[in-house]
Amino acid sequence: MRPTSAILAVGTALLLSGCYSEFPIDQAPQAELDAALLGTWRCLPAEPRRDTEPVNFVFGTARPGVYAVRLEVPDEKPALLEAHFSIVKDHRLLNVRDLDTRLGPQWLFARYSLPVPNVLRVQIVSEDVFKTAEQSPGGYRRVLEAISADSPLYEEYAVCVRTSLDGRAWN
Repeated sequence: MRPTSAILAVGTALLLSGCYSEFPIDQAPQAELDAALLGTWRCLPAEPRRDTEPVNFVFGTARPGVYAVRLEVPDEKPALLEAHFSIVKDHRLLNVRDLDTRLGPQWLFARYSLPVPNVLRVQIVSEDVFKTAEQSPGGYRRVLEAISADSPLYEEYAVCVRTSLDGRAWN
């Protein structure tokens, strides 16, 4: 494996191993999908190294209210995820589930913003926020409702640029 691919694979593994919950905040989607996320995004970690290679996040629709997400790492088998929205304190939070059940806990929670069209900022909720929480969807919801939008418990994860819409490559 090339050194740059190894670094990127480690980054992807960190995301997937970052799953820390056995359950989502809400079992069923609480909001419609945001069509602005659909397509392919070329992403770098929030704090990339000089030799870090980007990964692709490909957002599609799995079923009503649920994204199908494919993480593409060069020369690696894609990781398959699903995501749906919970509404927490009037904003949407993604419940992200790793479909590979062999890895232990399957869920993590993320939010995103589009500071300008075709630029995606992804933050994940730190596992630390739940250390003293009741281990239930309601317990997690109460903790998330108590933290502010600018809390350091939302960790910067990635910055991405759109490379295609609905899976079609830019020409």
